[in-house]
Amino acid sequence: MMAVNHFQLQIESYARWKEGLISAIQDLQAWLDTQDLENEGENSLRIFESIEALKKDRLNIAFVAEFSRGKTELINAIFFSDFKRRLLPSEAGRTTMCPTELFYDHEASGPYLRLLPIETRLEDASIQEYKQEPIQWTQINLQMDSPADMEKALREIVQTREVSIKQADRLGLYNAELYPHLASNDPETTLIEIPKWRHALISFPHPLLKQGLVILDTPGLNALGSEPELTLNMLPAAHATFFILAADTGVTHSDLDIWQYHIHRNKRKQDKGTAVILNKIDTLWDELKDERQIKESIQEQVRKTSSILGIGQQNIFTVSAQKGLLARISQDEALLSRSELPRLENYLANSILPIRENLLRESIQSDLGGILEEHIGLVQSRLLAVHQQLHQIRNLNGKNANAIEGLILKTREEQTVYTRHVEAFNSSKRLLQRQVIELKKALDLRKIDSLIEDTRKSMAGSWTTQGLKKAMKTLFDRIQDMTIQGTDSSETLQQLNQAVYRKFHKELGLPEMKPRVFRVQQYLEQLNNLYEEAEQYRNSPVMTMSEQNFVIKRFFIQLVSQGRNILYKANEDLDRWIKEALQPLAKQIQERRKSMEQRLATLRKIHDSRDSLEGKISELESEYSKLKATLDKLTGIRQRLNQDIPSVSE
Repeated sequence: MMAVNHFQLQIESYARWKEGLISAIQDLQAWLDTQDLENEGENSLRIFESIEALKKDRLNIAFVAEFSRGKTELINAIFFSDFKRRLLPSEAGRTTMCPTELFYDHEASGPYLRLLPIETRLEDASIQEYKQEPIQWTQINLQMDSPADMEKALREIVQTREVSIKQADRLGLYNAELYPHLASNDPETTLIEIPKWRHALISFPHPLLKQGLVILDTPGLNALGSEPELTLNMLPAAHATFFILAADTGVTHSDLDIWQYHIHRNKRKQDKGTAVILNKIDTLWDELKDERQIKESIQEQVRKTSSILGIGQQNIFTVSAQKGLLARISQDEALLSRSELPRLENYLANSILPIRENLLRESIQSDLGGILEEHIGLVQSRLLAVHQQLHQIRNLNGKNANAIEGLILKTREEQTVYTRHVEAFNSSKRLLQRQVIELKKALDLRKIDSLIEDTRKSMAGSWTTQGLKKAMKTLFDRIQDMTIQGTDSSETLQQLNQAVYRKFHKELGLPEMKPRVFRVQQYLEQLNNLYEEAEQYRNSPVMTMSEQNFVIKRFFIQLVSQGRNILYKANEDLDRWIKEALQPLAKQIQERRKSMEQRLATLRKIHDSRDSLEGKISELESEYSKLKATLDKLTGIRQRLNQDIPSVSE
């Protein structure tokens, strides 16, 4: 019996974990629906968005390599060996020509292949924008009951066409260095081969894809360099990136260019989420060598690769995708083990999924943690107040009227102190709002729009590559200045907010609460990363060799619009944060006021009629019991939201 694909089992467990999160969030919503809340609409919207995000959650894995490294064969071996054939065209001479995304479209009526014509590169719209317009794509419906027809349809991905050098140049697909023998020929009549399609989308009902796996299959260096959206958007969005090399050749010059320009910088010089795969180790299975010598040869390639790329050997995997696929199809356990495919699959299950789990948990905590903790805090506060009131009333047994009057007087004094605290709270709130204004100045969208327009004019008026680079650098230097100002203002804002919470915990005796954090750092980090990408793009070979108008378009479509979107989201989140930052504290203060009023009313009632004492004790005991059950329910929901993915035994 063949070994089970551990990654498939773990991703199924991951899907069940998400279902558990959705169930817990729905239980939170059901409880909130029973409460009379002022901001019920906002909470319901946030909960709805969180559930939808979980349902649409995707695990994105990017496979990147130069041509003929066996990248597509590896995808077939890991994900589609159950079909007993190559789902994606990967035999010799049929290499991926355009970026291809494999996923499952839950809203489609059936599986399909959608292809975006290469001519769309002449337009300003991005691939992401085109995804919202299916009419712009050529669609081929996939016949699941006919493997031969399906295989034929998917071959369309690798199709090419011949165009003149002039047309290829207009499309940003001509690099004179790649065609030195054509450099002196007539660009109007000389033809070169280019991909027929710009991007491919495959919706396929594979179990892993149905559960949210998305695979990005990218072509070689030339396509990566000429389609900045891949490098700037799609690769950074991947939760895992597999960089595939050939074990027999090691790291070639073009491999190194891909690594330096398109992968390593996207991961910010961290190995996390990035794996290097030395494929085709079967080419080193020399029949004239014994097993020990073969292993030494493979390990030597691992050491060289680690040294050249600057990545730890633990993140380099040796594999034979072709033999692994063959082993799975032929049910050959020994060959599967020798292909080392299971080791790579275990890495996917044990290292990549936990990364996505942590990101998802952080997102849920950011969106819903405040709502849940706020209500847990309120219930705890009410529980404490009822407990204290019960203790106080029970002690009134046998006390005279003067003792009760003394408690009434003491409660009124507490109300006077409380009023002063409310005034201090309002003062703190105004101070916080002033600091928010300072942060918004640093992240002002009007400022960035003005910078963008100035840079656009400067670039359009420049006749030299050096002039274009200078305009780009000026823009991103200014953006980096904004991030530095934003960092300083954000730190002051967070410190001020924490100080307010500490003050009222200490002086008013409110439960200790963690204030909601405005995570501006994530946006500032994105802007700083974008600055690095801009520098990389400015100095990349494609920038120097591309036609000027093409460079300007691609720069603004990808880099500049991305920077503006980051600032827009930061401003949106800041506006939401200022509305909610002191909300838990405000509710606790309001709860304290209500508690004092209730205590005062109870004491007056007991003062007027001692017969009401036992009835009030019974009423408070019942309320305490209900509050305790509510607290248990909410802490149970919190525990479910914090649960880990159940592990699957290997």
